[in-house]
Amino acid sequence: MSVVTLMNTTVLNNPAPFLSPFKFVVTIGSRQDLEEDLEWKVRYVGSASSIEYDQVLDVVLVGPVHEGHHQFVLEVPAPDPELIPPLDAVGVTIIILESFYRGNRFLKLGYFLCNDYEDQELRENPPAVPVFEKLSRRILDSDPRLTLFPIAWDSAEEEVLQPVESDEAVLDWNMDGTASEDEAEEEEDVLEDDEDEDEDEGDIDLDAID
Repeated sequence: MSVVTLMNTTVLNNPAPFLSPFKFVVTIGSRQDLEEDLEWKVRYVGSASSIEYDQVLDVVLVGPVHEGHHQFVLEVPAPDPELIPPLDAVGVTIIILESFYRGNRFLKLGYFLCNDYEDQELRENPPAVPVFEKLSRRILDSDPRLTLFPIAWDSAEEEVLQPVESDEAVLDWNMDGTASEDEAEEEEDVLEDDEDEDEDEGDIDLDAID
């Protein structure tokens, strides 16, 4: 069992202009005092075609973390428009929250989001060069996907375990705490998709994003 669990997340300022910061209220629970801070990373998937377009929006340290429940606001800047391929500026993509302890990732939370123009004329006739100032984003916060990764924590009992590499996720959970169906098959698909990530293009699959 993980020492730190994600109790809840709330997406603020949603929908919002594309260039506005992302804001998440994060609630976690810890079963013990931690010796080191938690590291939180927010990643924006710029294109389904290649991970080279992923942008790390910010890395935030949270601590000290004592036994009990903790709540904080995770605010990060919008992605850099110049690093997004023009053809991928409008449409569906993914925003990912990740948490690490001692350099090991133990949690990944992904949301689908949609970027589109508010102006009807621009929606019907989108310009070849995206006008990011007129884009709006909407995060599908009703259907997040949580993936957990086993790691070594602070206790002597858990330190005898070898940390699992970040691409070996073992469980996907819904935010209500129930496990997703067909977990084994889903995780096999994730690993296969990761191997072929630079070769395949098409629709964005949240489960296939490492």
